[in-house]
Amino acid sequence: MELSRSQLDGQHRIAQTAQFKMLNDVQTTGKYRRSSCVPRLVPYRFIDHESHDTIRTMVIDVHCHMVPQIRRVCSSAKRFLFEPDGANGNPGFDAYLAPFLTRNPFWRFFANCAGFPLPRPDQETPEDLVTRVIERHWLDCPSVDRLVVLAFDEYHTDEGVAVGPIRSRRHPGSSMYTSNTLVHDICQRYPQRMLFGASIHPYRNHALEALDEVHACGAVLVKWLPITQNIDAVDPRTRAFVRRCGELNLPLLIHYGAEITLATQNARFQDPAPMLSLLSELRRENKMPPVIIAHVATPGPPFLGNRHFRTVLRALLGEFRDAPLYADIAALYQKPPCWNAILDDPRWRGIHGKLVWGSDFPIPPFVWYPYRRLWKLKRDVIKHPSWIERSYRICRGLGIPDEVFERAQSIIRH
Repeated sequence: MELSRSQLDGQHRIAQTAQFKMLNDVQTTGKYRRSSCVPRLVPYRFIDHESHDTIRTMVIDVHCHMVPQIRRVCSSAKRFLFEPDGANGNPGFDAYLAPFLTRNPFWRFFANCAGFPLPRPDQETPEDLVTRVIERHWLDCPSVDRLVVLAFDEYHTDEGVAVGPIRSRRHPGSSMYTSNTLVHDICQRYPQRMLFGASIHPYRNHALEALDEVHACGAVLVKWLPITQNIDAVDPRTRAFVRRCGELNLPLLIHYGAEITLATQNARFQDPAPMLSLLSELRRENKMPPVIIAHVATPGPPFLGNRHFRTVLRALLGEFRDAPLYADIAALYQKPPCWNAILDDPRWRGIHGKLVWGSDFPIPPFVWYPYRRLWKLKRDVIKHPSWIERSYRICRGLGIPDEVFERAQSIIRH
């Protein structure tokens, strides 16, 4: 007897929950012991009754940052040639946080809630703490099959010089750094759960060679945050990098719009229009890579306006309707005007066909706006320890359709 998609969906979730129960069973007095194995994922299939083919579907979180940490260079990890000593702007480190982030009381509070207290600038994050966070938030999320874990390159000057951690938001420099080597090593430890998301600044020396290297090692996308990393879409180095991504068919995950967590180094790079012009040109040359605009280029505080948000929506439904341009909805439910627009505004009908799901971990999955759709689901959402699972349940409860959660599997290699 053939089962419908909804019936198989239920069976899949039940089976996955049973497998992940072993992670819940290792809890002892609020602490986690290191799990000896990675959960084996249950294939999720349904029958296409028109073609009678079995189709594999998968939920992939395309926007998951590494655990915030300070980590010295790991000598045992297989290092990329362009990262022999970790950060160029702060040699000897595979990950660091700017002091203004570690002192911020808001982020210290939420980091403690998530189980990863932020270290002092002169401290290194313990390995067992990172392991506990991975087991709680990344492994114990039964609704999600894969996570794209993101590296984060340093701020580079226009001359291509990497600058280390900044002392305050008023100074040029890097708010945070996570090396490709560190993220790749973590993904190698959990190959059935994690996918490698690289980050390479196009201004760094030999950026194209570095891009080829991470692609050969299994990178599924490249992450940029132009206003923080100082990346200009019209710069020839950026254009060459994006063109090479098109030749490799390697997606870019680019954050346009405002940024409220990290320091804004160049506010004019909030505008996605120059990048859209570049993509239009590359599309005519048949060299356009898949591109995901993070957060649909939404503003930070509501008073900043949503001009860039509308620019991206018009591009997705207009010129790039049939092109590999997408937008992720990571943490978008925390911005009610934009969230309600993609759900209910008739002007953007059809936008779900261009959206991708992401959690934006470790951004707290808290809903401050009183969405009526979540009232009955509130307890089910907040009781789960994994913030990634909570983010998934919030988006599900707010009416995001299956296609948004499953689209990433057709964009990235997995």
